[in-house]
Amino acid sequence: MSSSDKERNQRANDEKADRESSASQASGRRQSRAASKRQTQETKQRTGKAADERQREEQAAGNDDRRSTQAGRRPVANGQVFDPSAAIKVERLRLVRRWREAGLTYSAIYAYSQVMERYPCTGASRAAAEELLEMAKEQLDEDRYYTALGIFNRLEELA
Repeated sequence: MSSSDKERNQRANDEKADRESSASQASGRRQSRAASKRQTQETKQRTGKAADERQREEQAAGNDDRRSTQAGRRPVANGQVFDPSAAIKVERLRLVRRWREAGLTYSAIYAYSQVMERYPCTGASRAAAEELLEMAKEQLDEDRYYTALGIFNRLEELA
């Protein structure tokens, strides 16, 4: 085989490898786009659920019998008004939920109690009491009777 035949064979092999490589890259890009699209859809679904939950929490925390002055508020989009005390209550409840979901039972009980003590007769206090009751039921289901009893006793003290 002459050197020119070897060069032609080498070029043909190189061109074939290039075509296969570009086809493989195109396939990878299509798969990447499909995965990206799925992730975007999942994110939109999670964001929608989180927004609904956030709105419910803000409504619960914002049902405050006390009226705050306009000086403590700043305007927000769509004519809504930012209420820092309601935002603090909502974030405190979210933090406690994370502790509860992470299995930090006694920390969550203490934190829910703090919400009820700091913000009596508010939506946040009622939400904390409701979640403590749910937590007590979970403890009973797990045969943790003394923990559930402690939750009920704490609720009676704070009621």
